[in-house]
Amino acid sequence: MPRSRESLLHPEFYRRSLPHWQPAWALIFLTWRLHGSLPQGALRRLEDERRLLEAQAVRPDETPRDRRLRHGKGLFRLADELLGSNTQGPRWLQDERIAALVVDALFYHDKRLYDLFAFVIMHNHVHVLLRPLAWPLQVGVGGQRDKGSSEQRVPLRRITQSLKGYTAREANRLLKRTGQPFWQDESYDHWVRSEAELSRVVKYIEGDPVRAGVVNRAQDWRWSSAWERAWGRLKDRSWEVE
Repeated sequence: MPRSRESLLHPEFYRRSLPHWQPAWALIFLTWRLHGSLPQGALRRLEDERRLLEAQAVRPDETPRDRRLRHGKGLFRLADELLGSNTQGPRWLQDERIAALVVDALFYHDKRLYDLFAFVIMHNHVHVLLRPLAWPLQVGVGGQRDKGSSEQRVPLRRITQSLKGYTAREANRLLKRTGQPFWQDESYDHWVRSEAELSRVVKYIEGDPVRAGVVNRAQDWRWSSAWERAWGRLKDRSWEVE
């Protein structure tokens, strides 16, 4: 059944283990990780943090949605820190074949399902900043996409299923792993609310290899939008919102 016009004015919300919000025109900061990349000790720490956040008093003028988003940010920051410092678990993304596979998949769906703004492939997780395209997609004169043809956007679930499904199958094929999970089912997503936040998110994503100590400059990390903007497929593209 088609959604009403009123429903398109509000964020889409769905839940598995984490909350997922997709406002109609938002840029989405999306993160997913390898299956089994956080040990039990790290998972217990995340659960303890979740309980601490839930036990905190509601802040003045804070709505239930704002509270959920604040808790989600807190858990994300801790999870990202734990992923960056974890030396246990799978590190399949250190394999250049697998890293290249994920980067190529991100670019394959760019301009098909979303506009790609920034990304980084680390040893056990992926950060991406994207904006879902209008849905259903409309093509105008000369094969150009009509940006104003629809208020709806490609559902985030469609995007994550396309990216994670294909890369999981191909990575397992390259690694000669059969019938084993590659990515953790759950993903984290957060929508960017302002130009200032956009700048912070891009710098956070591209700065991940520098924080991890694997390069001195963001553009020296081969599997990132910083490298692609300096030397590759994003060389003539800016990440600022039009």
